[in-house]
Amino acid sequence: AIILPTNDPSSLSYLKGRTKLAEKMGFNIKVITFENLTKDVLIRRIQELNNDELIDGIMIDRPYPSNIKEIEVVDYIDYRKDVDGITTLNQGLLNQNRPCLLPPTAASSYELIEYYTGSIEGKKALVIGRSSSVGRPLAQLLLNNNATVTIAHSRTKNLKELAQENEIVCVAIGRREMIDESYLNSNQIIIDVGIHYNEEGKLVGDVKESAKQMVKYASLVPGGVGPLTNYKLLENLIKSYEMRNS
Repeated sequence: AIILPTNDPSSLSYLKGRTKLAEKMGFNIKVITFENLTKDVLIRRIQELNNDELIDGIMIDRPYPSNIKEIEVVDYIDYRKDVDGITTLNQGLLNQNRPCLLPPTAASSYELIEYYTGSIEGKKALVIGRSSSVGRPLAQLLLNNNATVTIAHSRTKNLKELAQENEIVCVAIGRREMIDESYLNSNQIIIDVGIHYNEEGKLVGDVKESAKQMVKYASLVPGGVGPLTNYKLLENLIKSYEMRNS
């Protein structure tokens, strides 16, 4: 079940990709929309979905309407159906390195890093961004797998120098093409989580394309973290079913 609290265009675009992939792979998606949504109405709907045995996963798309704060409602989702990996319980299990449902974007970013490096153990990694859905869980995943991890953000001082010191740089800061050649060196692996439209209507990331040309490996935008995130979401749906039926 995918809950759409608003009719945000980017959310609807993301919905199209997930729906297409789900149908191709034999999953069923139920889309739930509202008019004049309130916090109480949303919580009641979540509780109904928790109790519905035909629903194996629940996610709420961002953005939320201005009258509802995400933190006020997400923990009403049964953590075993939390395919977005955003409940306090799932994030706490991740911090303890215990089995849980991982945030799909963080999980897909980690899988790309693992693919590029072969082994993460002992490597120095910088995560630029500290959101609860990407930056923090990605840093924890790297830490759980024995990387030496630093988290940076928009207020970090000497960010360029810090970025150049790390073998792996994951950029999820949400600023269009913020990272250029001056932040990077030729021996690095770059994971670009950002998705933005430039003036020409082309999809670009948080890292300039010219900067990606100078490094060892770099994920594409579009075509990198995004498509893999959809697969990770459906992987969580399978895990959710198994957790509740084991």
